[in-house]
Amino acid sequence: MLKRIYTLYMIFPKSLLSSLYGSDVNVGNFTKRVEKLRSIINGICPNDSPIHVFSVPGRADLVGSHTDHQKGRAIAAALSLDTLALVKKRDDLWLNVYSDGFTPVHVNLSSLEKEELEIGSAPSLARGVAAALDISGRKIGGADIVSNSIIPRARGLSSSAAFEVLIGSVLSFLYNDECLSPSDIAKAGWWAENNYYEKPCGILDQSASATGGIIEFDGGYGANGKSTKLPSSFIGKDYSLIITNTGPEHSDLTEPYSAIINDMKKVASFFSKKHLSEVKEDEFFSSLLDVRESLKDDRAVLRAIHYFDESKRVSEMRNALSKNNIKEFLRIINASGDSSEELLQNTFVSSTPNEQSIPLALAVTKRFIREHGGATRMQGGGFAGCIQTFVLKKYKKDYIALMESYFGKNASKEVFIREEKAGYIGTLKA
Repeated sequence: MLKRIYTLYMIFPKSLLSSLYGSDVNVGNFTKRVEKLRSIINGICPNDSPIHVFSVPGRADLVGSHTDHQKGRAIAAALSLDTLALVKKRDDLWLNVYSDGFTPVHVNLSSLEKEELEIGSAPSLARGVAAALDISGRKIGGADIVSNSIIPRARGLSSSAAFEVLIGSVLSFLYNDECLSPSDIAKAGWWAENNYYEKPCGILDQSASATGGIIEFDGGYGANGKSTKLPSSFIGKDYSLIITNTGPEHSDLTEPYSAIINDMKKVASFFSKKHLSEVKEDEFFSSLLDVRESLKDDRAVLRAIHYFDESKRVSEMRNALSKNNIKEFLRIINASGDSSEELLQNTFVSSTPNEQSIPLALAVTKRFIREHGGATRMQGGGFAGCIQTFVLKKYKKDYIALMESYFGKNASKEVFIREEKAGYIGTLKA
């Protein structure tokens, strides 16, 4: 990570900003974000303490949808959409987070016990990350944080994971000599979300956000997983990555998310296993009729088929990325997206069948890419939110205009795969 100390002026070098936001970064917009946040934090903390600047990216799934919570493998990319934060260190144990557009978070870290009234809220994530770091022997302390996020909230782009990674990154920098690895920070976020926020999830989102670039996540529902960076620079040569916000949030969809995990575990339990990663694919398919008869649950069987097919696609995509094979890369994106629709069944909520913005966005997009080329898939955990589409650069304006005609002005945005990890990027004078 490039680092600078800016003692007088906010002159962030374009090389740094390009590593975060892409080569055509709008420096003026970035400076305005920093100026606004600096005004806020100096109003909250009118002292001359240095102001540390952090940037944490959102993420996009590429392949391996809903495999990580089965101790499987998946591939995801960090995005140029980020949470930008300015931070001042405190002398006490209060962790205060002022996020643009959200209720302020105030957590006293003198108590790291789980608070029942905080479950399902941002304070639970902040306290949970601090508790996870404390359990692992790391130091914690207070901070005032003001942030602005351009990651759409509850749209499948990991706004919550970015919040967790931000807290972990701040505590790493202020109190642990910035010694926590991206993996350490991701694990703390995953632990907080599962144990304090009480949302069952894998660790892919936190790993992608913390690490940057394209990563393959392998083999762990939490603490035992590991991530490996993969090549990605060739993707942006001819293709643009467009994120389209189809409208509805997915912030209240813990139940259908949990159902995916439970369905897969039902199938694993038929084989006396806890996770599908422990079940051999050949054994599953040779026992398919017995599984169906025993469970009386075709949806669970279909979701298990998705798991095994996705696992193979992860290997195929790793090979495509290693060989800079864009044609194969796009084919796998499309195949993974089709599997989410047909087998995983997470593009809309069955209890609200009249609301199917994700299937509509995918249907319109598929007509476009059949004519112009590219790939598309649902983004994130599913049921609502965004889709991602790779289109040839010469057609990106046409595609954005098409999607905005359906979903409104500014619904579609070109983003970039961000190579830089999350964390500290510089220090300002107060």
